[in-house]
Amino acid sequence: MPIRLIVFLSIALAAFLVITFLNPDPVSLTLYPDVSLNFPLPVLLMGAFIVGVVSVMLLYFYDALASVFGGFKLSSGRRRLERVKSMREAGAERLLLEDKKEGEKLFRKALAHDPDDIPTLLLLGNLMRDNGVLSEAIKLHSKARGLDGENVSILLELAEDYLTAEQFGNAMNALTETRKLAGRSLPPYVRMRDIYIKAKNWGEALEIQKRIVDLVSKDNASHEHGVLAALIYEGAVEAMADGDIHGARDSLQRALRIDNKFIPAYLKLAEAEDRLGLHGDAVKILENGFKVTRSLIIIKTLEALYFSRGEPEQAQAVLRWAKNVMPGDDMVRLFVAMADFRAGDKISAKEEIDSLNGRLSGMTIYHLVNGMLMKSDNNTEKALEFMDEAYSSEVATLFHFTCSKCDNFSVEYSARCKSCGSWNSLSAVLY
Repeated sequence: MPIRLIVFLSIALAAFLVITFLNPDPVSLTLYPDVSLNFPLPVLLMGAFIVGVVSVMLLYFYDALASVFGGFKLSSGRRRLERVKSMREAGAERLLLEDKKEGEKLFRKALAHDPDDIPTLLLLGNLMRDNGVLSEAIKLHSKARGLDGENVSILLELAEDYLTAEQFGNAMNALTETRKLAGRSLPPYVRMRDIYIKAKNWGEALEIQKRIVDLVSKDNASHEHGVLAALIYEGAVEAMADGDIHGARDSLQRALRIDNKFIPAYLKLAEAEDRLGLHGDAVKILENGFKVTRSLIIIKTLEALYFSRGEPEQAQAVLRWAKNVMPGDDMVRLFVAMADFRAGDKISAKEEIDSLNGRLSGMTIYHLVNGMLMKSDNNTEKALEFMDEAYSSEVATLFHFTCSKCDNFSVEYSARCKSCGSWNSLSAVLY
């Protein structure tokens, strides 16, 4: 306590003692008309002195007392936050162990301690969405949004809730608001794009992807340009389905300028040119696509195009050209043998089969072509007819396709892997 305060209190006490000594008689205090009390003056002065001293002490030590009581309150709040955090993290760990029931229990326990804990609201909302309880997921994420209306992550989760619940209008409204808040932050745009892709809204996904390409680092630029080409391709497919062949063709050409190894775009562009009656351009597109990609799918499409037009000699020629481009590929040699046989050129077919020296002998087509060649039958026309029937039945299962991203197998070729959703990732595997 400062010396000045001690001096002041000493002087006050001395004054009190002097006044008490000089005024021994009691003092009458009127509390109400006709009601009065007599108090000795020392008692009144002592009371006043004590009140004054206590008041001064409280005023002097106010900050210290406030700090003490505030510390108790702060410590209690901190302990509560720590408990909530601990339960939330434990719940997240249970989810990693695929124990959803225990994870949900821990999240709800955390919210019982703090109903406004945004990270827990998000985690429990995501769990409810995964469990198909969409109404509760929307409720939880909406509450989180009310607590922090400018949190981009919350809006994205809410948009996905609405999308899963097929409330597309609400989903698009949430995404529109997200775009306003995202600024130049890349992760929200990637998430928005993925949600639009999930909704098959290719136009909006494309607009977001353009923004991503502007923001992405050089290390990831190649991948994001590939996604840009894929989204342009999907828009072109929709345009073709709607009868806008010219618009689809322009979009497909643009997609290939961005990613010249995008095999589905070559196939679809050739189809568009063929539907427009530009058969020569369709052939050139497939030939160029094969040069760039070395794709067996493209060369087989080109072969099928010639045979469908009744031009077996052209099919033979294009496959021989492919063999020159890929001289060490046994598959192409087998394709040449098949085309030669279908065209009636058994001698050339036999030479190609022999050049394989038994390689690919595990394939049905190999044995079929070889067997037909070894058979001596004067009825060549009938033999070719049977060969075409055998070929037609076999070709349906000739190709299997494997995804380079997730190794998923499929018996049908598609632009996107049906398992992981990657574009242009299917490669042909022959059986």
